[in-house]
Amino acid sequence: MVETARAAKATPLRRDAVLEAVAFAAERLLLSSDWNDVAVEVLERLGVAADVSRIHLVRNDLRDSGLAMQLAAEWCAPGTRSYLGDPVVDGLRWEPNHARWVERMRAGESIIGAIETFPEQERPALRSQSIVSLAYFPITVEGAWWGCIGFDDCDGVRDWSVTDLEGLRTAAALLGAAIARRRQDERLLSAESRYRSVVERIPAVTYVDMMEPTGAKVAFISPQIEALLGYPSERFLADADFWFDLVHPDDRARMEAAASMAGHEGLAFDEEYRMHHIDGHWVWVHDTSSPVPSEDGSISHFQGFMIDVTARKEAERLLQDAERRYRSMVEAIPAVTYIDEPTEGGPGLGATMTFVSPQIEQVLGYPPEPFIRNAGLWFELIHPDDLAALRAREAFSVNDLDPFDEVYRMRHADGHWVWVQDTSTTVLHDDGTVAFFQGFMFDVTQRKEAEEQVRIAEERYRAIVENTPAITYQEAPQPSGSDQATSTAYVSPQIEQLLGYPAARWGEPGFWTHVIHPDDLSAVLAESRRTAESGEPYLQEYRMVAADGRTVWFHDESHLIRDAAGDPLVWQGVMVDVTERMETEARLRQAQERLQALVDHMPAVVYVESTDNTPEKLYISPTVEQVFGYTAEEWIWTPDFWVDRVHPYDREAIRAYDERSNEDHEPFVADYRFRRADGEYVWVHDEAVLVPSTDGDAFWQGFLFDITAQKQAEERLIETERLFRATVENLPAVVYREALDPSSDRFYISPQLERVFGYRPEDWSATPQFWLEHIHPDDVGRVVTANEHANASRERFSCDYRLLRADGVFTWVHDEATWVEEVGLEGWWQGFMLDISERYEAERQLREAEEKFRTIVEKNPAVIYTQEFDPDSPTLSRTTYVSPRQDVLFGYTTDEMIGDPTLWTRTIHPDDRERVLSADVADNTSGVDEISMEYRMIAKDGRIVWVQDQAQRVEIEGRPPFWQGFLLDITERKQAEEQLARALEVEREASRRLRALDEMKNTFLQAVSHDLRTPLAAILGLAITLERGDVHLEESDAQDLARRIADNARRLDRLVTNLLDLDRLARGIVTPKLQPTDVGALVRRVVAESDLIADSRLRTDIASVTIAVDAAKVERIIENLLANTVRHTPKTSTIWISVRATADGVLLLVEDDGPGIAPELTEALFEPFRQGPDAPQHSPGVGVGLTLVRRFAELHGGRAWVEARAGGGASFRVFLPARPDGSPER
Repeated sequence: MVETARAAKATPLRRDAVLEAVAFAAERLLLSSDWNDVAVEVLERLGVAADVSRIHLVRNDLRDSGLAMQLAAEWCAPGTRSYLGDPVVDGLRWEPNHARWVERMRAGESIIGAIETFPEQERPALRSQSIVSLAYFPITVEGAWWGCIGFDDCDGVRDWSVTDLEGLRTAAALLGAAIARRRQDERLLSAESRYRSVVERIPAVTYVDMMEPTGAKVAFISPQIEALLGYPSERFLADADFWFDLVHPDDRARMEAAASMAGHEGLAFDEEYRMHHIDGHWVWVHDTSSPVPSEDGSISHFQGFMIDVTARKEAERLLQDAERRYRSMVEAIPAVTYIDEPTEGGPGLGATMTFVSPQIEQVLGYPPEPFIRNAGLWFELIHPDDLAALRAREAFSVNDLDPFDEVYRMRHADGHWVWVQDTSTTVLHDDGTVAFFQGFMFDVTQRKEAEEQVRIAEERYRAIVENTPAITYQEAPQPSGSDQATSTAYVSPQIEQLLGYPAARWGEPGFWTHVIHPDDLSAVLAESRRTAESGEPYLQEYRMVAADGRTVWFHDESHLIRDAAGDPLVWQGVMVDVTERMETEARLRQAQERLQALVDHMPAVVYVESTDNTPEKLYISPTVEQVFGYTAEEWIWTPDFWVDRVHPYDREAIRAYDERSNEDHEPFVADYRFRRADGEYVWVHDEAVLVPSTDGDAFWQGFLFDITAQKQAEERLIETERLFRATVENLPAVVYREALDPSSDRFYISPQLERVFGYRPEDWSATPQFWLEHIHPDDVGRVVTANEHANASRERFSCDYRLLRADGVFTWVHDEATWVEEVGLEGWWQGFMLDISERYEAERQLREAEEKFRTIVEKNPAVIYTQEFDPDSPTLSRTTYVSPRQDVLFGYTTDEMIGDPTLWTRTIHPDDRERVLSADVADNTSGVDEISMEYRMIAKDGRIVWVQDQAQRVEIEGRPPFWQGFLLDITERKQAEEQLARALEVEREASRRLRALDEMKNTFLQAVSHDLRTPLAAILGLAITLERGDVHLEESDAQDLARRIADNARRLDRLVTNLLDLDRLARGIVTPKLQPTDVGALVRRVVAESDLIADSRLRTDIASVTIAVDAAKVERIIENLLANTVRHTPKTSTIWISVRATADGVLLLVEDDGPGIAPELTEALFEPFRQGPDAPQHSPGVGVGLTLVRRFAELHGGRAWVEARAGGGASFRVFLPARPDGSPER
């Protein structure tokens, strides 16, 4: 049976229908913001026009199993089955059965023909869809194969017409352009979103100053400016001088000068100054900006950042205040200080007051003396009601060693009652018994009065709450799992005005939820449960239904109030009617949607043009007037109309491309600039394909659409990314972005990381654990917990911790990150890290200052005193207070010191008394503000105590001036000064010895360098002579050169060996290897092999003596003795070498008839690096040979020495015992 192919209808009517469908596709795809919205509509028009059974739009889907087909859109003729979502097609893998399709599609080629002609492995899937013939074209997006579009004919074998195929090819190109444009839009939106996310989430104000001829002008400022200063960003953009108007007058000149210098010289700006907040207070800001160059090298703009440093400035101010406050406290404590000592019975309930400070008179009107004389007076002045309550609790019992802290009333001398806070601490003896009670008493009358004022203020607050336009309410905390917003404990009366329900009804269980709008109820209850569990502030906007049926929008915000123990007390909330704002926002959204719809339906131009460019065959769609402002008639009948309006810069290239396309008939695809009727150039995308015809009259089918917005978007994308990078890389913080998976390639961290912490970004991202590994061990547990909680809940991450910098120093860091959702992706954390070391250091210094001055007050080692001017003799002053420390220092009691005005004068050392008293009189009469003297005092036990006496003149309104001072025991310092003087002489002697050692070092270095350099130079010179090819040496000469090289090498080996042995001996790591050895034979061999001395000079007397020695060390002894003798004796001197047996060992002798050794040098010669006076200057030696001789002898338990030789010269002797101390090396 022969099957006849169904001929395609190629009538003009059919051709026009396809062209119309292509034009429709161009308009819908290229003018819609999302091609997905119009894909089915476009497929339907193409399918009807081409008279096919089905059209498929297939996109590639990369899955774990491989590349698969995914139906993006489908159109089916009536009666034809759909396969959308059917696994037969949707999700089918391309390979291996359709590998041919993949290869051809990636090459830009189509798949066309009858199914029966296809490879066997392709047919089953196609037959299952009832396909008889098909035609598919690839869709390419940004140079990559995206998918394909194709016709299915299920009625019979079909010969596809040229019009059908070219229409389908054009549709594929249109879809590729639409998909690419959609991707570009998404990237632009993503970049803008990332930039806005960074700018709006960092805790800093970001701004851009553009450089203009008249100066800098604010071009952008982030919304955080309103949170910082209270003014919206528009205010700064509208008024260029507004920024400077807000600067504090004291800071303005400095800030303007720095800004002017930065602008004129292109320098970075970095200043701290104050700015005026809208509510009137001053805000300290740290303002930094950096110049950003343009492409031509000039400054384009300044990128700036401003952060609030008020807290740091306040901490610095508090630190200064604390120093002043505690200094003042040291000089004049504003509290009553007292000491109670335990007694047996008595009116003081078992304790007697032995000291009370003068402030008692300011508080109660009585001087200190009555309380010391009468221990019961204290209790007589306590209010009867308070005394009874305190005694009932046995608060005054001396057996109670816990700290005492009570508030009660006492009667002032003038009769009124004074509220006091009395605190005391038990001080114990070493044996655990009570020594005394140290107490402080403060006047808290004002605090008690303030508490009464608070009660009155609370009543006023209720009145204010009930008259404010907002609704105030309180809710009692509910058990875990319950709804908070079910009933209220209190609601202000305004609720009835806004919603029409009386306030009483809101206390009914469930009434609150009853009036919430049904669409908002679930969200309100969910947030209520969440905040009830976490204790976080409740913040939500929702609708409520009023009694008359109105819908009212509310902004509802409440906070959980806790008691001093941290337990929940009440939810305190406020509701504000925001109905008008919500309605305004709704109208704004509608207006934006209408504007978006208008933008999305901009028209495109479709054209048909013959290959010979005759105007009669040219068609331009009417939309040309809407897009370019020209009528179709102008375009068609004006010669060279199109090419004359192409931008001059693009014209020649486009003209050549057009001519080339007419010749090779390849598709024409180009972007260029085109002049509209109004003279403005716009960017257009021009794409056309040559459509052949059966009559030979081929034509170009094309479309033009305005892509100016796309080009501008691309430019904005580039600019946005550049601005984003400039923003991130100029922040005073480290900005980062990371996914939940720490190893993801989506991780980013800004380059400031290296400036702030010393690490490069690639170091940080090298391992997922880098961050945690560099957190301080004391902080890492807390940080990990916070991080895990943030990852699980997506709540904001905020943590302060210490991070190890690259230089090994831990620095305090504030780390904050916000979770950012991203369409189609998992989302990511956008965060920043700030170095807050300065803030923590200020806080640490504040704490240290508080602790330091508290210690000064409580444990001052100095004797603090007060001296008032004697009214009878202004030139004198009398002591009115002295601290108990003087009892330890001088041995006198406080009563003795204060009661005897002459005691101080008598205790001054006689040698210093006249000088001190004369200075005292002069200071009293001269009006000086501060005095400082050092002198001696005689203690009660006769000790002489050096003191530093320092005081300040204090003048307080209403009382005579007085001296406030202290006496500090400086006896040890004076003794140290004497010891220092003695130590100086010792130091001078040590300096002389160091200089001598330095000279010895220099001599040693000179000798080592000479002894190394001389043989090395000889070896090098001889080796070069042997190496040269142009020098022919006799064998005997070559052997002589080799021997001389070996001699110098052995000389170097001896030098290095000596130095190494000296080092090993100094470190104690050398142990002798003792073996029975014939010492005489050993010495004879060493002498025979030595080249240090000529045989004519040598005399030997060597006996055979066998004892246990380290043979290697004995060889070194003989070698060093020979080398030393040869070096320090004339060349004509005779040298004797002897080995003699003794009763307990062996004696080695090396003697000469040279000049001998001076007696004062016999020991110094054996010291390291020491040289004799006759050492040759040309080769002085290192000075370690004799040192090694002595050390090796001592290593055997023997000794080495030198003495004068009978007949002249020197005799170096070494004794090695037969049974040396120590054990042989194992």
